[in-house]
Amino acid sequence: KYPTKMDLAMAQRSITLIPTDPLFGVQWHLNNTGQITGAVAGQDINVIGVWPDYTGQGIVVAVHDDGFDQTHPDLIANYRADLSWDFILDIPGAQQGGSDAGHGTAVAGLIGASANNQIGGVGVAWDVSLIAYRNQKPSENFSKAVIRMLDAGADISSNSWDTGSAFAFAAQADQPSFVESTRSLATNGREGLGTVVLFSGGNSRALGVNNTNYDPFKNIPYTIVVAAGKADGLITSYSTPGASALVTAPGSDPYSIVTTDWQGSDGYNDSPGEAGNYTDVEGTFFNGTSASTPIAAGVVALMLEANAGLGYRDVQEILVYSSKRAVFLDATGVQSDVNQAVDWNGGGLLTGYDFGFGNIDAHAAVRLAESWQKTSTTNNLALIDGVVLTPSLGINAGDQAQAVAVFTQDNRVEQITVSIDLQTDRLLVVRLELVSPGGTRSILIDKPPFADNEDDEPLLPTNLRYTLNTVRNWGESLAGEWTLRVTNAATGAPVTLNHWSIKAYAADSAAPTVQIFTDEFATFAARNASRLSIESTDGADLNASAVTTDLMFDLSGGTSQIGGLEVLLADPQAFHGLFAGDGDDHLIGNALDNQLMGGRGSTLIDGSAGYDYALYAADKSTIVGATKDANGIVTLRTKFGVDILTNIE
Repeated sequence: KYPTKMDLAMAQRSITLIPTDPLFGVQWHLNNTGQITGAVAGQDINVIGVWPDYTGQGIVVAVHDDGFDQTHPDLIANYRADLSWDFILDIPGAQQGGSDAGHGTAVAGLIGASANNQIGGVGVAWDVSLIAYRNQKPSENFSKAVIRMLDAGADISSNSWDTGSAFAFAAQADQPSFVESTRSLATNGREGLGTVVLFSGGNSRALGVNNTNYDPFKNIPYTIVVAAGKADGLITSYSTPGASALVTAPGSDPYSIVTTDWQGSDGYNDSPGEAGNYTDVEGTFFNGTSASTPIAAGVVALMLEANAGLGYRDVQEILVYSSKRAVFLDATGVQSDVNQAVDWNGGGLLTGYDFGFGNIDAHAAVRLAESWQKTSTTNNLALIDGVVLTPSLGINAGDQAQAVAVFTQDNRVEQITVSIDLQTDRLLVVRLELVSPGGTRSILIDKPPFADNEDDEPLLPTNLRYTLNTVRNWGESLAGEWTLRVTNAATGAPVTLNHWSIKAYAADSAAPTVQIFTDEFATFAARNASRLSIESTDGADLNASAVTTDLMFDLSGGTSQIGGLEVLLADPQAFHGLFAGDGDDHLIGNALDNQLMGGRGSTLIDGSAGYDYALYAADKSTIVGATKDANGIVTLRTKFGVDILTNIE
């Protein structure tokens, strides 16, 4: 009935684009060939296969930093002087300079340094438009920057800065205004789809006691908190952990990120002339979560170009489900848990305080963006308050106590916030954790550090009124008892939890609608064979657009296969949509009205019964030709391969 694989034209399975810029070869975060000491080839953001289709064109990114060198030859083509603002001088533009110059220029280059201009390196999304905001203390003018971002139509806000030590930036008083500012971007940005806001997770991991939740900008559900990874795929020695960290991107450890630099002797690289325009000399390299955040922002720009209809929550969720995390499974000293979601590679999501949901994967994220069919915004965000059954607690030194709240709704969780009013003279020895109905644990406070390490006693609040956030329950069901556990060390003072509340940021529906599969399916199925059985109740659509190897989905009851492993589709007649990736794939529908998406490669698609649709994310220009034979079988030739379509209405 079908042509064999030998009869099909071979697909260009791995179309990539390598820029001609001279420093691209040392930008391991873009293409890791093992070119630096300690690097593991392939541990990069997996972007060269995206560039033939997407480069960030039409996307506007606001960089809120200390300004940047607007005359830099690798930035000038993408710089939007008409939209930039200097909050220090209160004038248009954002011309950075002085003895501490360089940070904003390096950040901007990682997002959008120009490509194929025969100088320097390239940014992740080299055709974006870059807005610069210059500030000495960005947190103090963030609300003003929000107004300008909304007026300018910014799609993305990249923020590589923090507010100081634990709870130090008047966190309790200022946190509500920070939440309101980011909510405004999520609600009003991109004509209601939401500006995507990214924040660096911080560089204080080495202290052993800091946490992303202690900074009021880095525990807000409307933002994406980015951790920093190394060239071997593992977490850096400095990246601040926390339950609010969503994703990891390259930050380098030791310094090794090559990007644009302030021209002249005031930059990181004080070499004369053009040689000083980049951080490509030993001792001048860039790093930190300040680097990982703009790299992640560049990936988001590629996603938005691929699908302009993504809501800010869709972007968050795609990053959660597309990121690579198998490298952390057996990593020494890196905590990880599998949560109680049911829709990632046949089961739950691997998550960790250090890495969030894994290393960002531009290729997988863009493929999911192309095939994404939801629009998740503040308009359909379910904000649900739990019923607190234990409103207060008293905990003596050396004791532990717990309070309980209940949700009766079974909506699908995205993020959870816990607001507390807690009193103690020794916050530095207190731990606060949240446990979901399925047992997933989120440490929200973990013995906070001194605000001033030179003091004998910490400068921590004695009455903490604050809201904390966790992303670790993404995909779980909300219904059931949520437990807040407070632990007081033997060296502590009495702790009083005066009152607390819990709020879910959730999808407006209960059961998942889509199950997502990636190239890591085989790795996780080998550790847990239950992932090989796929239930339609866990999502009636099977989205494997991020899978690059050959796969088969057969809803007629035949064999199905992902990542070289045979999988069982329980009750195959109940599935609805099938989405394939870059391999040579085979999709067979059932009696329902199926949606069938072949992706790249050569694909055999049989709609079977029902009124069926063949979907394509690519532009029509990718189609080389199409024919239909007497039996109604369509042969569609694209630049990626040859698709054979049968029973497609």
